[in-house]
Amino acid sequence: MGNFIAALRKLTPSRLLAVLFLLFIGYVACAPFPQFLFQTKALLTEGISPRSYIRSIDDQYSGMLSTEKNQPLLQNKGTYVDLNGLMARILKQPSMNNIVRLRNGHLATPNTDFLQKDTLLSISDSIASLYQAQSSQGKHFLFVLAPSQIDPNRDLLPVGYTDNANEAADFLLRCLKTSGVPCLDLRERMAQEGMDYSEAFFRTDHHWTPQTGFWAYTVILQKLEETGAVSPINTDYTNAENFDFLIQKSCLLGSAGKRTGRYYAGLDDFCIIKPRFETSISTYREDIDLLLEGRYEEVCNQVFPESFYTDPDYYNTTAYDLYGWSDTAPIQRRNNSAPEGKQFLLIGDSFGNIPFSLLSLYVSQCDELDMRHFSGSFSSYYETCDPDTVILLINVNGILDTNASYPYLSEKTGSGTETAVSPLHN
Repeated sequence: MGNFIAALRKLTPSRLLAVLFLLFIGYVACAPFPQFLFQTKALLTEGISPRSYIRSIDDQYSGMLSTEKNQPLLQNKGTYVDLNGLMARILKQPSMNNIVRLRNGHLATPNTDFLQKDTLLSISDSIASLYQAQSSQGKHFLFVLAPSQIDPNRDLLPVGYTDNANEAADFLLRCLKTSGVPCLDLRERMAQEGMDYSEAFFRTDHHWTPQTGFWAYTVILQKLEETGAVSPINTDYTNAENFDFLIQKSCLLGSAGKRTGRYYAGLDDFCIIKPRFETSISTYREDIDLLLEGRYEEVCNQVFPESFYTDPDYYNTTAYDLYGWSDTAPIQRRNNSAPEGKQFLLIGDSFGNIPFSLLSLYVSQCDELDMRHFSGSFSSYYETCDPDTVILLINVNGILDTNASYPYLSEKTGSGTETAVSPLHN
């Protein structure tokens, strides 16, 4: 025993690191061996090819790290990513796999070449054309800018890293306001209310949390009330005390976390929002011809089994896909008991999934489009929908994506095919 203690005392930090490194190398060498035995047995007894088995194992952990699909890939890749991330954290590396660890511990992908004024001017003109189409009919339009996880008012980036996304977003907002487009900059509202970005966003994902998405839903309604798009707000539908916020612990590894592993920045909790009041909503997904009727949490969002949260597949799923059926277009929702009996057209990226699904509690007719996944004719859809209000929600990092850059009324992109009339369109 004495000799063992004496040996421990001789362990310097460098020797300890060397021992850990050797253990890591040993694990890398031995980890695939049980799977090798299993696949060999499968090959002998069931005729499964080793290449096919390697592919099926890798598919579980491909995440954001997939390579050429015609090559056999590494088994148990998620484990290796976890260990790599753990070592990067121990060594205090500021980045890993093109993901940067911010000073508040959150993971981000900074935009270093983002300010393209000519492109942003063209985007502004396209958005303004949609606003003008609405205003010419005496109807309403609102552009909503959602923040990124990089707070523009704090120095969160490590030394040597820059981000231009907020600067580009500021430029676009100035262009839109010059054209008279009503805008809601949620970054300003967050600053006014003293909201902490560390609490408002996931650590391992670029999205805001469901709680922040709920806050955005209430702020959007406030702005719509100010512009006359909706009647004075019925606070029964915006008061957080009328909702359950069910926290699922350590069940989410976001898109950035899938590149850095579970130990580089940790895991995220996830919140499921359920109204405490009675709800009855119809939802139609045109892409799979699915019509559902029931409570908000049953039809406006996906329903995952309890094991999805208690035993999560970190590298193959994400809980954020719960809300709004993830990134799908188009989706139509109808709520005959909603306090606001109007038709809304909601256009947005994945940041809109939570506030847009919640708007179906308040507005009787909501059609939602994510232009990244919509191949029909927007003009035809717009004419059929005939919305009282159009909301275009874009996050700071998405102002060059299709949702913002789509030339809405000129049909220069997309297939231009006619859009079928859904069973929920009057």
